Amino acid sequence: MRLNPLAPPWYFGMQGRILFVAGRHEQAIAALRRSSPESPDVLMFLALSYMATGAAGEAARATARLRAEFPGFSVERFIAGYPVTNRDALLAIRHGAELAKLP
Repeated sequence: MRLNPLAPPWYFGMQGRILFVAGRHEQAIAALRRSSPESPDVLMFLALSYMATGAAGEAARATARLRAEFPGFSVERFIAGYPVTNRDALLAIRHGAELAKLP
């Protein structure tokens, strides 16, 4: 991103995912906020990151928006469709989803 000052929003979505899995949740939130807010994946990682920082209200808002705007979304479908194969990433996503009460 240093080489591309005009980085598109999806760059930040990817960065947010990486930062979440790395346990850098505040930085993940900052990156995800610069991403596409209409993406169910971004909303999921926002909810997970907020929950990890103890911001339960923000996590609940992201979860509610995810459920309202993408009623067919599920964490397991995300994992299968992406696909997520890194064991640490799988554990982090599933644990965060359980805490955030994501489908």
